[in-house]
Amino acid sequence: FTQGPWHVFGFTEDAVQLELDKVKKKDDTEDLVDGILYCEEPDKPTSEEFQRYLGVQPEVDDHFVWISHEFMNEPLPANYYQYTNAGMVYWVNAVTQESTWKHPHYDKYKKMLSAARINRPLPHWKTIMSFQVEFLFSELFNLNDPSKTDFDVPIETVNNVFELARIFKVDIKEEPYLTHVLKRALRHYADVVRSKRAVGGVEEFRNLMQR
Repeated sequence: FTQGPWHVFGFTEDAVQLELDKVKKKDDTEDLVDGILYCEEPDKPTSEEFQRYLGVQPEVDDHFVWISHEFMNEPLPANYYQYTNAGMVYWVNAVTQESTWKHPHYDKYKKMLSAARINRPLPHWKTIMSFQVEFLFSELFNLNDPSKTDFDVPIETVNNVFELARIFKVDIKEEPYLTHVLKRALRHYADVVRSKRAVGGVEEFRNLMQR
């Protein structure tokens, strides 16, 4: 893979190779290229590198550093693979055989960071969970665009169950019996958001899942 996985798949990505050539020519005094996740250690970017990639500013976003941790720890979609070349990380979609500099979850966490800067959730696990639940339904219902808001979208989907499981730190592959609790929580929080009430009660659902 020294030339990148696109060669193995039988195609080339001129844009990818061009950026690789740029980085190889850089010296330590030059600024890093925006929009690239740099990785000092092979194949394992640090939390600080994810912060820089996402645009987290420690001096003003100190309460939101957890977002870069969530970003770093969320598994890639099943069809994506991560590679590193010349200290830069890129991803390959094994289905389309396309490579990209953009992490598959980049847009999600960039929006989450923007929402956190507006709503200012406190750095406490209950507040963070409540914020993430509210963010999930804000995206699901399209609340940020009144012309496209739709409260009738399906709620108890596989993707939503997995996302709520991620928020509550539940491994439903190991504990599939918790799926019904997650679906119940989805129904509850959907009603809360529809009625424009504050999201709460995360501790109760968390306790149910930890019994």
